[in-house]
Amino acid sequence: MKSDNFIIMPKAFVGFDALVPVVMPQYLHRNTTIYEENDVCITVQSYKELSNVLDKKILSNDSCKRSTKVQKFVKEILYGGYNNFNELMDAYCKIIMIDKETDL
Repeated sequence: MKSDNFIIMPKAFVGFDALVPVVMPQYLHRNTTIYEENDVCITVQSYKELSNVLDKKILSNDSCKRSTKVQKFVKEILYGGYNNFNELMDAYCKIIMIDKETDL
């Protein structure tokens, strides 16, 4: 399995930048991240469980990427309620332009 098909996150990083399934190895830390809170990652409690997940190739399943929970998470958390990155950046640029006009 290619490593670009999934992300194993030992800590809370921005894992959804790549929009691939995220595996959270909870046996490495006691933190709860926004991924677990929103039920948008695969959690594993041991190295053996991680190995089983990788062996079963659960991660290559596109349903992880396309689930309703993941789509909602990406829209609400990553894109601030906008439908995609371009909409978010358009809104950001408009705010920056308004701030620059106000400063003049």
